[in-house]
Amino acid sequence: GKSKEIQKLREKIDRIDEKIINLISERKKVVSKLGKLKKQSGIPILDRKREEMVLRQAKKTARRKKVDPSLVEKILKLLIKDARKSQK
Repeated sequence: GKSKEIQKLREKIDRIDEKIINLISERKKVVSKLGKLKKQSGIPILDRKREEMVLRQAKKTARRKKVDPSLVEKILKLLIKDARKSQK
């Protein structure tokens, strides 16, 4: 019945959440490599133009996928803030 369907949907959400966490982990590894490469090359860690471009592109993708662009922007700003910390 309904409670079985609810349970199935909750399990699906749990699997999606796990995928999101795995992607965040993968992103952090790539960010770390990028930070090391920037340091070795003497390139500044902070790149506001790149950050703005990433946010613009993400909001465009969000609109295309019918997702609230401001939600996507908030999530990405958190990821960018975290990336800055880990690249220092």
